[in-house]
Amino acid sequence: MKKQYFIKYTEWEDYKNGFYNTTIPTHLKESELIESSRRLLADPKKFDDKCKMVLSKWINSAKVNLTNPEMNHNAWMGQAACCYNHLAPNYITRLAWVQLSILEQRVANRIARKNIKEFIIKLNENEYTQATINF
Repeated sequence: MKKQYFIKYTEWEDYKNGFYNTTIPTHLKESELIESSRRLLADPKKFDDKCKMVLSKWINSAKVNLTNPEMNHNAWMGQAACCYNHLAPNYITRLAWVQLSILEQRVANRIARKNIKEFIIKLNENEYTQATINF
């Protein structure tokens, strides 16, 4: 059985950056955040780059969310990339997701799965070697 990580939520980088917020700061516009999220998810190269950034910078959040068997890992990856890139709370990314074509959704899911798989492999390897995770 694979290890599930538990870390206090106040140490989660996604929490600290507004991932779970239900409102947005007054200086931001919801429509602009939705469009920024849609554009990021529809751009394979940029989305892949942001996924890698999330997994290298948000280690606590990634460990907690990507080892939880009850989570939709692909959804978290996309939402985290949007939050990391332009401070979009997760509900904004869900609103952007439905604006993507089926093909764009499939490509984004494929990119998310690839990055998640690489993260889990490195996490498991580092569990055995006690090495620091470097992405």
